[in-house]
Amino acid sequence: MIIRDFISEYRNDIRNNLIDLMPDLPDNIGWSTYFDKLNGFSILPGESINLLEFRPDIENNTETEYRDKIRKVLSEIKVTLKYSDIYDRLMPANRKDLSWFGRQNK
Repeated sequence: MIIRDFISEYRNDIRNNLIDLMPDLPDNIGWSTYFDKLNGFSILPGESINLLEFRPDIENNTETEYRDKIRKVLSEIKVTLKYSDIYDRLMPANRKDLSWFGRQNK
């Protein structure tokens, strides 16, 4: 799978990744993983990638508060993935909303 176009939509903001839509983290807190450029990225059959990962210290109230803010934003995002196979044949676009991230928000 070769990613041809990754589109994330949050309210009226449209980006080519997820990280640009996330709330700013305090200086002492960082992302575990994120991709800011996905177009042209390849994923092998049976493999997967984490587009965005935040691993909060659950004993740290500031980090768990930001985890909840991140989940809230993610729950309102819709993503569209356009991709091709290795022979450059375009596959049907895949569109998903990420509302399931809101399942643990209070």
